[in-house]
Amino acid sequence: MYKGVLLSCANLRSGDSMRLFRQYNGQYPYRVSYSDLTMQMAEGISVDLLSQVHGLIQVREQIQGKSRASGMLEVESQRLFVKTSLLESWPSRLRVTFGQQRRQGGFDWAVQEVINSVEAYRRGVPTPPLKGFGCRYGSRRLVSEVFMVSEWLEGHVDGLTWLRRPNVDGEAFLRSIFALIQLMHDREVRHLDLWVANVMLDPQNPEAPKVIDLENCYIGRTDFLAETLGFQFGFLFRREVHAKLDEARYDALVEQALNAYDGLDRERFRRVYEVSKRQHIGLKERSLIPRRGLLVVD
Repeated sequence: MYKGVLLSCANLRSGDSMRLFRQYNGQYPYRVSYSDLTMQMAEGISVDLLSQVHGLIQVREQIQGKSRASGMLEVESQRLFVKTSLLESWPSRLRVTFGQQRRQGGFDWAVQEVINSVEAYRRGVPTPPLKGFGCRYGSRRLVSEVFMVSEWLEGHVDGLTWLRRPNVDGEAFLRSIFALIQLMHDREVRHLDLWVANVMLDPQNPEAPKVIDLENCYIGRTDFLAETLGFQFGFLFRREVHAKLDEARYDALVEQALNAYDGLDRERFRRVYEVSKRQHIGLKERSLIPRRGLLVVD
């Protein structure tokens, strides 16, 4: 029998809550602890979930060099998706424990994904709602791992699997992603790692995709929409789409999609778009595009 404690945040001292996520105490008012793990949830749930997360982490630890793990867990007939990320460096563990940002701005990726997921869903982006989040404490009571629990998308497949199906309408699929990009921009959420595998589709309704893996997002107003779109459309082509669709045809579809953006500077767009289709741009460097309009390639 697993033992744990399920408490309401209303009964917790402020110091008991995870420092980085105190702002979400009202949205995630239930706290559960098991072993060296602590989790906050939107709804009360059995401690069995946390014991299963503990097991997922143990499996990850048995695979040398693996810093992330994810999968579906079932608790009380409810299916949930869990993703856990190891904080590999001491500076990262110190930052996360004490609620500090990285020197170049923004929180560590695992933390940023929790924050972005909550905010994107609040803004109406079609993404699985976050059910909860938590951390693992290592030596010296430093946070060594961050995990998140979200709704399991029953029956959905990722866009990469979908695109590789025989006789799939690749152009219709891309138009649905282009519409998703526009919707996200309307809500001031700029996904900077948006490739086909980060899109989930219901085969019964493939025209309404959902977006996942929001760790690398820029949320808020940008003065560099043309550059940001240039990167997003170029990156999408470079990651897998080029193997399915001719570049000239892809360019034509992109031109049609850009008509939805009034006043867009096409020259600034193309300058970034053409580079992004062909060259790798690192995760950290991508944040410079919506922030400063800068494109830094490897």
